[in-house]
Amino acid sequence: MSTDGLTDKDELSGMMQAKFCAEWSLRNIFREIPERGESIAFDAAVSQTQTEDKISPTSEPKSSSINVMLNTLDGTGHWKISEDGLTIRNDGSTFESIRATLSVSQGKWLYEVTLVTAGIMQLGWATVHCHFSPEDGTGIGDDVFGFAYDGCRNLIWADGDSEPYGGSESWKSGDVLGVYLDVDNAFMECFINGKSLGTTSPFDKDHFAIQAKSGFFPALSCTSFQQATVNFGATPFKYVILAHPIRAAFYIATR
Repeated sequence: MSTDGLTDKDELSGMMQAKFCAEWSLRNIFREIPERGESIAFDAAVSQTQTEDKISPTSEPKSSSINVMLNTLDGTGHWKISEDGLTIRNDGSTFESIRATLSVSQGKWLYEVTLVTAGIMQLGWATVHCHFSPEDGTGIGDDVFGFAYDGCRNLIWADGDSEPYGGSESWKSGDVLGVYLDVDNAFMECFINGKSLGTTSPFDKDHFAIQAKSGFFPALSCTSFQQATVNFGATPFKYVILAHPIRAAFYIATR
């Protein structure tokens, strides 16, 4: 399933989704059929393989340069996640949420999200106390322990409420979202393809400081059939954001 030469964004998005789902299915559903007489050993092998497929903070990532990834042990249960823990997809009917494996409590931080699809997603930051309730449709920004940007509806979500942010044009498949957090000065700033959407302070400074003590994790919530790839700095960011020259990528802090 090569995407070489594709320029139409919808065609490219469809091919990337099909490719990801096929690869995930080959790893997790379709397995080698055992020879006759090997059924017992095969059951044990499947059980072991299923355990090995789960990504945890202590798992060996596909690439040794990846020190931060999305944490399957700290999210809801209906995600499809790539081997390196950076591409994620929700094919369930509920609003799925997940945190990364590292939180920050001070400094200036950035991560990028490449949108494979352009539906409703809430992408931002959440503490360990942020409550995920897929069946109720609540995720990042739907309580006092997190905040997120939804570029499909152009809203910032925090404390269960939303306010307009980002203009009138919705994000598109192929867009790269930069999610910048200045913990010291209590604000977030989002960028679409390197262009700033403006700064926003989701909480007052006192509440922000209280939440920062427990650490803000990069966190994502997605509706059905949404897919995205996250970069915490293991590879160069696609856009250099000159407005904030002093920042730390996640991989610098953990290597």
